[in-house]
Amino acid sequence: MKKLITFTLVSLISCGAAAQTSLIGDLRACAGVKNSLDRLMCYDKVSKRLNGDSKVDYPAPSAAPQAQVSTRTPQPVVAGSPQLQQAQPEQFGLEYKATFDTPDEMRVDIASSKKDVYGKMTITTADGQVWKQMDSRKLKIDTNQSYLITKGAMGAFYLQAVDSGKRIKVKRIK
Repeated sequence: MKKLITFTLVSLISCGAAAQTSLIGDLRACAGVKNSLDRLMCYDKVSKRLNGDSKVDYPAPSAAPQAQVSTRTPQPVVAGSPQLQQAQPEQFGLEYKATFDTPDEMRVDIASSKKDVYGKMTITTADGQVWKQMDSRKLKIDTNQSYLITKGAMGAFYLQAVDSGKRIKVKRIK
């Protein structure tokens, strides 16, 4: 935008050599102004002078109140702190809905699982959580076996048997 204004003004002032050097100096002076409002007013003055308006006299901008910026940094959560102990297994998998400090994995017992028409499972844990499979991998669910739900990158969660490395991507729906 700044270059466009400068180019337009420079092309308009190419009529006279004396006027050109004076206006180019004014444009360079305007380009050096740090405050964007003051810089715009400076460019407006130069452009009005090109058009023959000598009545251009903008008032100096008043000092606008600056927005208060908080420099407070959040405190880290230390293991064993009361903040971390408040995180209950009921909140595991609900990070996108609210902010809780939860563990990186959770051991669950499967109460039931069922497949939908697309072959993806909906898994209900013994404590009432409901998880839906998000990928198309296959994992045999046995209700007599313990499973781990672990956090992955970028908000992903994975379900796997405790004694197995095979896992499926899941999302908590309830």
